Amino acid sequence: MKNIISLFLLCFNALLFAQTNHFKITNFSSHDISFVAVSMNLSEPLMNCVPIIYNEIPAVLPAGHSISYSQINDSLVNDLPIRYWHLVGGSFEETYDLTLAPLSTSDTDLVSWHQVIIYAPNGQDYTLGGGCMGGGIYNITAGGIKAEFNLISGVADVVITDD
Repeated sequence: MKNIISLFLLCFNALLFAQTNHFKITNFSSHDISFVAVSMNLSEPLMNCVPIIYNEIPAVLPAGHSISYSQINDSLVNDLPIRYWHLVGGSFEETYDLTLAPLSTSDTDLVSWHQVIIYAPNGQDYTLGGGCMGGGIYNITAGGIKAEFNLISGVADVVITDD
């Protein structure tokens, strides 16, 4: 019976995080890292890699810290708040300030964290994650850091360490 309950809790937890499209980035390196999280609404057919949503201003994650986001509209009430999100659609482009109004749920309900752009200590930027038309880069060793991007059912986990 204990095994069944444990299995149920494990499945429930996986389902819960899969439904909220959890995004977590952990910085084990000795450098502060800036990043941009990129997501796509996979309920709409992709055309020229849109629609996409990404944080307008790179967020800075201090060395030795971790942060997670469950939904874009909740990103403002986090230890590392993200205020501005840029939405690119098929025929429009707009920046949202979450202190004024949330993004519409039609844009954020079925969002999958698809990529992360990491700005390394040497100033270069590296895109990790799936390309919009398939393929992608899931780990790098460059700029003084190692970074790995894992994506399973819309749940993204990024780990950064020293090179």
